Amino acid sequence: MKLIIIIIFIVHQIFARPSDLDGEAFAACMNGFSDDFMRKLEHKEKNLIYSPFGLSMALGMLLKAAKGKTYDDIYKMLNMGELSNKDNIHYIFKLVSKYKGKNKLIET
Repeated sequence: MKLIIIIIFIVHQIFARPSDLDGEAFAACMNGFSDDFMRKLEHKEKNLIYSPFGLSMALGMLLKAAKGKTYDDIYKMLNMGELSNKDNIHYIFKLVSKYKGKNKLIET
């Protein structure tokens, strides 16, 4: 019985992960978003504490439910133009949440 469960788990892991994920392109998109966000919030008189990564994660969750122009606007705001497959973006955000605190986003 344990062997069957292990086999099912392995098969699920193989087929559940989209094959064309690009962790480096995703990281470049997040860096671009962070830079844009920092420039827009730059205040010379006050100190600000904010998390562009936290905001990008929240926008990634909104992206899952958004459609039409709203989807396109969030996609553009997150600088996701470098990613080849729009359908896998939510999966990448899910991986980031799962592996937060780890050194590698996606292991190949």
